[in-house]
Amino acid sequence: MNRILDGLKKYFMDWRNWLTHSLVGILLLAIAIFAPVNVYIKIAFIASVVGFNVIRMKYFGNK
Repeated sequence: MNRILDGLKKYFMDWRNWLTHSLVGILLLAIAIFAPVNVYIKIAFIASVVGFNVIRMKYFGNK
C-alpha cells in the first residue's frame, strides 16, 4: 500500500504531468464547446493520457 501511495505522490508532483493534464483539459474544453463528444470518449482519452504518463515515468523517467 505504501508503494502505491508513493507512486501516486510522485505522479502528482511531476511538473510534466501537470502540463500534460492542463493541455488535455484545455483541448477537451475546446472540443466540448465546438464539437460535443461522447463522455466515454473523453474518459478514454484521459485514461490514455494517465497511462502514457505512467509508462513515461516508469521507463523514461529520471534515471
